[in-house]
Amino acid sequence: MAEKKKRKRSGKGQVRVNQHGFLYLDFYFRGIRLREGTKLKDTDENYKECCKLLTIIEGEILTGKFCYADHFPNGNKLSVFGPSAGTGTSVNKVDALDDYFREWMSDKIIRLSTRKMWESTYRCHIGSYLGNRLIDTIKTKDCRRVVSDAHLKKLCAGSVNKIIKLMKTVLKTAKDDGLISEDPSLVINYLTEFKTNVKPFTFEEIILILETAKRMYPHIYPFLATFVYTGMRPNELYALKWYNVDLKGGKIFVEEGRSLGEDTPPKTSSSQRDVYMIPMLSEILTEHKKTMTSPTDYVFKNTVSKPLCEQVVRRLWIKILDKAGIEKRRMYILRHTFATQALALGENPSWVSAMLGHTDAQITFRKYNRYVENLTRQDGSVLQQKYAELGNLQATLQERRA
Repeated sequence: MAEKKKRKRSGKGQVRVNQHGFLYLDFYFRGIRLREGTKLKDTDENYKECCKLLTIIEGEILTGKFCYADHFPNGNKLSVFGPSAGTGTSVNKVDALDDYFREWMSDKIIRLSTRKMWESTYRCHIGSYLGNRLIDTIKTKDCRRVVSDAHLKKLCAGSVNKIIKLMKTVLKTAKDDGLISEDPSLVINYLTEFKTNVKPFTFEEIILILETAKRMYPHIYPFLATFVYTGMRPNELYALKWYNVDLKGGKIFVEEGRSLGEDTPPKTSSSQRDVYMIPMLSEILTEHKKTMTSPTDYVFKNTVSKPLCEQVVRRLWIKILDKAGIEKRRMYILRHTFATQALALGENPSWVSAMLGHTDAQITFRKYNRYVENLTRQDGSVLQQKYAELGNLQATLQERRA
């Protein structure tokens, strides 16, 4: 008698033969392996019929329309996927993690940027592995798998900790809601985050960057100059309006941040602050305002009079560094550069902290203490003097290009 050929369908689930010669369906639904028997003997015709049924079931699972009780009214998993009274549809005792996360997010009143970040973190690192699982089937080993997968993607400790924090928060809330008796993520520890080596730009590099930006992309030169001379956060610069700029008084009032096209108040009260402008910056912004067709709304705009876009500025920033022959670094390093240069030159840490919008000077000390040499100044005069001294370098560069 000829041996039967091995049969294997293309989907994830399989049609198999039990020890008694009957076909059964072997597939996964919400993280649970299901082996559902049939009364069909193992023949080629019956095998094809079972494959068709399994294809239908997998399609329903994919679209969220799968009803366990309709397909398997006497199935051994009715205790988990029981029928709802009078509807004939399937209802679960607990939610799948995907469903619970969507419900959890719908109750959150948060910034658009925060919402998108959480949704992206969940979708890419948590939901991709645990999303279809019923919450009460998630074990500690599954949570460890999420962390190990993040390691395999070579994410830094800070990024992995954000994943862990979101996972812990969602599962803790599920426990508080009574959906699970124990939190499986409770024993998952955060990773140790080592201080990153801040490599600020030198004064000479700053002058070269500004000169290159002025020559290549004049519309973002005032943006970068304000970044350099104030240490403001990028989102604060994108949201800056002219009515918050006092050119005569030499001050900028920070009251908003802009991200993903949305202007929102800052997270902390200390971020709402007056920022001191050195005379050099006041002159730059005064000249910049003269070029504006509508100098009443956003200070920094693109070539078509729309607010600057973060993604576009980042691309231009890389091109500026390439042209200037300077090692690639994040644009945010300009903020660190302001802080480290001011502290290294002896500006009062309390003044630097207020300029940066830190809650208190201790935060500034912890972040930049290696650069603190003395505490003799408090008004930005040393920083202004240093940039004034480098004015000759700026003039020399212009002469070489003339």
